[in-house]
Amino acid sequence: MAKNLYLYDAEYLKLKDLNEKTMLKVQEIYAQYLDAPLRQEAKLKEATTEFENEIRQMLDEQQKVALASYQIDASLWLNTPAAIKSMMTASEER
Repeated sequence: MAKNLYLYDAEYLKLKDLNEKTMLKVQEIYAQYLDAPLRQEAKLKEATTEFENEIRQMLDEQQKVALASYQIDASLWLNTPAAIKSMMTASEER
């Protein structure tokens, strides 16, 4: 993602930190709402939205265009059999 957005070193470090914090939050959500899948899904959506909003705040206009393009590419990939298999494998490992 950092490569696609043409981030400078400071921006990259900020994105890396934000990503790490979000990943920790996601792990906590999975653990905390294990028996409440609908609540878990809602909390994960909130975490994703918060992550995306924080990213947008740190980007300039050109980088926001690159982000939109990246998100389209990523969403297309997420609907592929390889992506689905990858997600299934990751959830089975938990």
